[in-house]
Amino acid sequence: CDRAASTSGDERVVAAEIAGRMAARLDYVRLEPRHILDAGCGKVPAAQLLEKRFPEARVTCVDASFQMVKAARRGEPLLTRAKLALGIGAKRIFVCGDIESLPVADASVDMIWSNLALAWVQDAGLAFREFHRVLKEGGLLMFSTYGPDTLCELRSAFAAVEDRPHVHEFTDMHDLGDMLLSNGFAEPVMDMEKLVCTFADVVPLVRELQQSGQTNVVVDRRRG
Repeated sequence: CDRAASTSGDERVVAAEIAGRMAARLDYVRLEPRHILDAGCGKVPAAQLLEKRFPEARVTCVDASFQMVKAARRGEPLLTRAKLALGIGAKRIFVCGDIESLPVADASVDMIWSNLALAWVQDAGLAFREFHRVLKEGGLLMFSTYGPDTLCELRSAFAAVEDRPHVHEFTDMHDLGDMLLSNGFAEPVMDMEKLVCTFADVVPLVRELQQSGQTNVVVDRRRG
């Protein structure tokens, strides 16, 4: 993740598209949070997007990668960065921390936003337990993650030539729903959308995965 923080690839387009779709669903939410946690903010945090929807909210952006946190702060508008540095009217803070062990007080957050961060954790159930711990009663968790069909074409292509796994296994949404219930969440609503990205060949796809930090797929250019 630290290495990926220095890249500027097109992988952010996917995250931004999903963030926009998540934000559209907030129109159906009757909640006016005062404190929002962006869990696993990456180098493009959702703070600006969330503050447009909830202008009175304070946003805490957390990521396990220190370099990602630095990149996120560098990406802030100059005026915002100056206000953050001076503590003038600042509504967001950046924290380096693991979402499986959040450096956040119990019952201190009204809403948790997490865009594509759960695929990085070792134990999604533990992350959900932490989310439940820091959320106030009646709070909202909104998250996105990759489904089991993600990169299915690439998985099939590699499976045709060798047995070694090259593509990460992603958790089914029904299993995620079970984890939510077992960690104290009530009435989880899960849905699925397919986002199709087209590449001229496999090399730019793998480059994009590497730029996002997902380096378990490697293509040897000397082959074929």
